Amino acid sequence: MKGRRSPFWLLPIISCCFLIPVRSAQAQISSDGRLPTPTKVNTTDNLTFTITEGTRLGDNLFHSFDKFSVPTGGEAIFNNALDVQNIISRVTGGSISTIDGLLTAKGSANLFLLNPNGIIFGSNASLDLGGSLIATTANSIKFADGTEFSATDPSASLLTVSVPVGLQFGTSPGRIVNRSQAGQNLATERAAGLEVKSGKTLALVGGEVLLEGGNLTAPGGRVELGSVSNNSLVTLQSTNRGLTLNYENVQNFQDIHLSQAATIDVSDLGSIVTGIDIGSGDIQLQGRQVTLTDGSQLASTTTGKESAGTIAVTASDLIELIGTSTNGQESTSFNTGTVGPGNAGNLSITTGRLIIRDGAGVTTSSFSIPFVITPTHGRSGNLTVNASESVEIIGSSPTVGASGLGVGTFTDGNAGNLQITTRELIIRDGAKVSAATSSGGQGGTLTVDASESVEIIGTGIGNNDQVIASTLEVSSEGTGDAGNLEITTNNLRLRDGGEIRATSDQAGGGNIDITAEDIRLRDGSLISASVFESIGGGGNITINSDVFIALEDSDILANAVDGRGGNITIISPVFLADFFSSGQATAVGRNPGSFEPFRGNDRVDISVEALGSGDTGNLFIASLNLNQDSLSPLSTNFLPPEQVIADSCLTHRNKEQGSFIVTGKGGLPNNPYDPLSGRYSVTQVQGISGDAAQQTTAPTVNSPSSTSSFWKPGDPIQEAQGMMVTSDGRVVVGTAPELVAIANADDLICYQAASQEE
Repeated sequence: MKGRRSPFWLLPIISCCFLIPVRSAQAQISSDGRLPTPTKVNTTDNLTFTITEGTRLGDNLFHSFDKFSVPTGGEAIFNNALDVQNIISRVTGGSISTIDGLLTAKGSANLFLLNPNGIIFGSNASLDLGGSLIATTANSIKFADGTEFSATDPSASLLTVSVPVGLQFGTSPGRIVNRSQAGQNLATERAAGLEVKSGKTLALVGGEVLLEGGNLTAPGGRVELGSVSNNSLVTLQSTNRGLTLNYENVQNFQDIHLSQAATIDVSDLGSIVTGIDIGSGDIQLQGRQVTLTDGSQLASTTTGKESAGTIAVTASDLIELIGTSTNGQESTSFNTGTVGPGNAGNLSITTGRLIIRDGAGVTTSSFSIPFVITPTHGRSGNLTVNASESVEIIGSSPTVGASGLGVGTFTDGNAGNLQITTRELIIRDGAKVSAATSSGGQGGTLTVDASESVEIIGTGIGNNDQVIASTLEVSSEGTGDAGNLEITTNNLRLRDGGEIRATSDQAGGGNIDITAEDIRLRDGSLISASVFESIGGGGNITINSDVFIALEDSDILANAVDGRGGNITIISPVFLADFFSSGQATAVGRNPGSFEPFRGNDRVDISVEALGSGDTGNLFIASLNLNQDSLSPLSTNFLPPEQVIADSCLTHRNKEQGSFIVTGKGGLPNNPYDPLSGRYSVTQVQGISGDAAQQTTAPTVNSPSSTSSFWKPGDPIQEAQGMMVTSDGRVVVGTAPELVAIANADDLICYQAASQEE
C-alpha cells in the first residue's frame, strides 16, 4: 500500500505559479477619443505602444488619453512628424500615470505630459527625446493666445497654433515621484535616471515632488522642480537652454524631497569626452520646504571655456540639507564648479530658514582633474544666501568633515564671494562657513549681515577623528592672499572654542572687520588674522562695538612670522577682558614667543607680534573723551569689609559655628572695697586714620577738601586694567596692583584658615 502524500508537496508548484508575470489584459495606454482627430494607440503585446494620429495645429501636436502608463520593460513611442515642435498630451481618465519603461519621440519635439492625478517614474523609466520633457500635474496648459488645453474639462478645451506659456493647477495638484535609475551619468558615475539631450529642459512640476533615489540629468541644459499648491499658475518661457519656469504668480507652495542619494546633474563633460564645449546647465527648485538627505545632490560643473550655469533654490519656509550617503562617502550637497577655463556658476539660496547639518554642504569651487591639462582655470562662483529668519550650520561627519557653506579655489582661478543675509546666523558643533584659496588664486570676500545675532559655538569631530572648531573664516593655504571677512550684527557670540579667522600659511592674511552692538567671547574662543609660514603680513582686525567682553582664554591675534604683524583696532565704550589669572596680571598687547602660548594659557591675549624677523604691528584700543561732571564718586560701601569677611572662606566651613556672649559692665569685686572692674577690656571702636582714611572715606561737609584725596571732577581718571571674580561670585574691576592685592589677600586668608582647620 502506497503511503499518502502530504498536501505540502503542492507548495513549490503554487509558489512558482505566483512568480510567473501576469500582464493585465487591460491596455496600459488608451485614447479617450476626445480630439477632432483622435489619438490612436497600437499594441500587440500590451508592452510596446505606438501612438499615432492626434490633432495637429501648426507646430503643436495634441494627444488625449484615457490612461497613460508604461509597464516595466515597455515603451511608449510617439510617431510624430519630424517638424513638430511640441507634443502636448493629457490624461483625462482619473488614474495615475506609472511609467517604468521608455518614452520615445521623433525629431526635436518637446513632450508635455499632463496628468492632474499624479505621475510616478519607476526605477526603469528612461527617455529618448530630442527636445525637453515637461511632466506636470497641472489641470491645463495655457497658450499665448489665451486658449487652454484642459485635462479636467476636456469639452472646454480649444486647440491652437500658439505656443504654451503656462501651467494652470487646480484645487488639489497630484504629486510627482521619480525613482529612475536607468542609464549611466559619466559626470558622477551614478545612474543617469531620466535624461534629456544637451541644452534641453527636464521639468517636474506638480503638488508634492519626490525624488526617491531617482536621478535627473540634463548636460548643459536645465532641470526644474516646482511644488505648488491650489490654483497656482506657473508661467513658461523659451530660452536657448530650453524652457524656463517662473513662479512669481504662485502664492502658496508644497514640498520637494530628495532622498536615497537622488541626484540632479546638469554638468557638461562634453569638452573632455566629445570635445564639444557647451558649458554646464541650470537648476531651479521652488517649493515651501526643500529637503535633501542621504547624500542627495544638485550639481553643475563645467569643463570647457563656457561658463557654468546657476543653481537657484527657493523655499518659502525651509531649505534643509542633512548628512551623507549610506556609505558616508558623499555629502548631501549643492555644488557648482569648474575644471577648465570657464567660470563656475553662481549659487543662490532664498528661504525663511536654512539648515545644513551632519556633514552636508553648499559649495562653489574651481578645481583640477588629474591628468587633464588646462592652461588657465576659471574662478569659482558666488554663493548668496538670503534667509529671512535664520541660517544654521551644524555639526560634522567623521568621513567627510564639517558641515558648511563655502566658496573656494584649488587652482590659479580666484575664489568667488560669499554673502549671507539673515536675522540669525548660528555655526556650531564643528561646522564651517568659509571663503578659501589653496593655490595661486585670490581668496574671496565673506560678508555676513545678521540683523539680530551671529553665534559661533563649540567644536566637533571631523574626518581622521580630529577635533574641529566651529569657524567663520577666510583663508589661504597657497600663494594667493586670503580674502576679507566682514560681519555686521547686533550681537556677536563666540563660545566654547568658536573661531573667526582670516589666516594664511604662505601669503598675506586677510582682514577682519566687525561691527556689532554687543560682542562676547567666552571659553577659549578666537579672533585671528595671523600668517604662519611666510613673509606675508598678518591681516588687520578692526572691531567697532558698544560692548566688548572677552573672557576665559579667548584671544585676539594678528601675528606673523617673518612678515609684519597685523594691526588690531578696538573701538568700544565698554571693553572688558580677564587678563588676570591666579593673581597674576598679563599686559595687553605684545606677547613674545611662538603661537602655542596664546592658546590654552588661561588668559586673554591680544597680540600683533611678529614672531620671526618681521616688524610688530600696531595695537590701538580707543580711549573716550568723558564729561567728568557726569561722573559721581562710588559709594563708601562699595565693598564693605564686614561683608567681605562674612562671605569669605573663613565663615564657609563645614564645622558647626560657636558663639561668644558678653553681658553687663563687668563682674563682682572680690570684696566690697575693691574697685569695680571688668574681666574684659572694652574700648570705643576707632576709625582708620591717616591716608588710608582719606582713600576709603568720603569727605564730609566739615572736612577740608585739601586734606582728602577722594576723587572729584578735575582729578585724573584711572581706567580699570582688569577684572576678577571673588569667591562669593562678585565681579571686581580695578587697576592691576589692586586686583593682585585682592587675589593675594584672598589666597592668604583662605590658606591660613584651611591650615588652622586641618
